[in-house]
Amino acid sequence: MIKKKCLIKAVGLPLACAFSVVIVAGLAVLTGCSGIQIEKDQQILLAADQPITGTKKTTDYSLEYQIVFQQKGSDGSGTIQFNGKLNPRRGLDSLTIWINFLDADGKIIGSKPIYAPGAGRGAAKSTLEDTFELPAGTVAVAFTHIGRERVTNILG
Repeated sequence: MIKKKCLIKAVGLPLACAFSVVIVAGLAVLTGCSGIQIEKDQQILLAADQPITGTKKTTDYSLEYQIVFQQKGSDGSGTIQFNGKLNPRRGLDSLTIWINFLDADGKIIGSKPIYAPGAGRGAAKSTLEDTFELPAGTVAVAFTHIGRERVTNILG
């Protein structure tokens, strides 16, 4: 879990309000979460040329992943090859998932989106694949997300 509240999950809010919350939360992730510390049990430690496999389960999605870290220098820089199978829960109007790069203290030093189909497009089962350059000092990664419920008009 994140020690400092940074991510907001908009559930059951009026559409305009929920959309605003998602935009503000997204900006917080992109600009304000650098330096946020991730709990140890949420960190995935990197080991050079060792495939790391696992499953991340939240109330909004399940993600089976494989990460392979290829170190370039002694400063922790390098790349990771990320492969994943995403299974989001039904009823989401939008879902964005980030992979966060962490330093030795578990603080976020960089982030990249791994799934972001866009607001109103829903969330669907997907195969994810990407290669990311790591900032110097990266020793672990962690996932964070923002999900928003599909809003229906019950008044007709």
